[in-house]
Amino acid sequence: MKRWGVVLILFLLGINVCIIGVAENAGRLAAETGLDTDLFTELTVQIGGSNLSIVAVYINERALDSKISPGLEAMLTPHIDDNAIVIWASAKEDLPFDPLTISVEQSDKVFLFAERSNWVELPPGGFFAGGVAAEQDSAGLLIMGDRIDPTKPFWIVYQGTRGQLDIGPVEPTPTPAVQQRPQIREEPVLESVTDLEAELTYGDFSVETVFPLFGLSPSLVGTIINKGDDEELRLLLVRLEEGIEEGTLDPQLLASIEPFIGAGAVMVWALSPTGAEFSPWDLSIKQAETNYIFNPFSSSSFTGLTPGFSEPGFIEAGNITAGVVFLHRGIDPGAPFSICYKGECAAFPQSTDK
Repeated sequence: MKRWGVVLILFLLGINVCIIGVAENAGRLAAETGLDTDLFTELTVQIGGSNLSIVAVYINERALDSKISPGLEAMLTPHIDDNAIVIWASAKEDLPFDPLTISVEQSDKVFLFAERSNWVELPPGGFFAGGVAAEQDSAGLLIMGDRIDPTKPFWIVYQGTRGQLDIGPVEPTPTPAVQQRPQIREEPVLESVTDLEAELTYGDFSVETVFPLFGLSPSLVGTIINKGDDEELRLLLVRLEEGIEEGTLDPQLLASIEPFIGAGAVMVWALSPTGAEFSPWDLSIKQAETNYIFNPFSSSSFTGLTPGFSEPGFIEAGNITAGVVFLHRGIDPGAPFSICYKGECAAFPQSTDK
């Protein structure tokens, strides 16, 4: 890849798809999201023997300076002076959840926010549906207004479970880094694809035509063409499974993706014959009847093979940007699934990688 064509702008939904598991460790969540620990609290609510995880994040300038994803930042910025909190709810199985029963306590006073006018869905659709679907997030923004004094401690309460927020007046001490996914160096590693650029960019982009170019099984390769007004975006998707080493991928590229082979990951190349906008946050994964999207505040769902992959922007005609996308923990990589981009999907059959 040469470079992104314009100044990169941030767009929507980014943590590693679900907060389940991450919310068990405040230090890890802080390190992955860049959030100061005084800005969020976590509640684990027992419901019928199962756990409902709720994470509340206070929105101020420091929160917007974290690893927040761009579209979410655009949604939250207008409410930065509204004394607002983002509420995420998630569970490993379908559970009831009613955000209108959340209360906030401060100085022996209890404040209820049972009116829909106190809330903004992030994004719209499902937050007030009465429950949380398994392995999916439900998110909304609670507007507290002048009822709560953010300079004093207060508590988020749901069904008797409490989580405290005590917003610090100064910058807290940075949270120590924790071990995360293997990271690829941030310089281009796709120099060898130059010979394929013209064919991938302007030629037939069907799986039947593309997979022989790399010497790979067609079951490992998917393609997506997304067309808009005067724009065409092409996505090449390669499952990182055993057998990929037998193809004709460049040794330097192969060495870069080797840590992710067999780890439930897909390599994505984005290119365009016209020049086109591309945002990895618009990718989603579908398995059975469940759609999985990527959640805010962290880019841990992606690793770049070229600089800027996780930061949406404009790809100039003839350029390529590439990265690795990690499958949601709720995905069974051995079963069929599809990767989608703005409604266009590439289906991958049942895996033979045991």
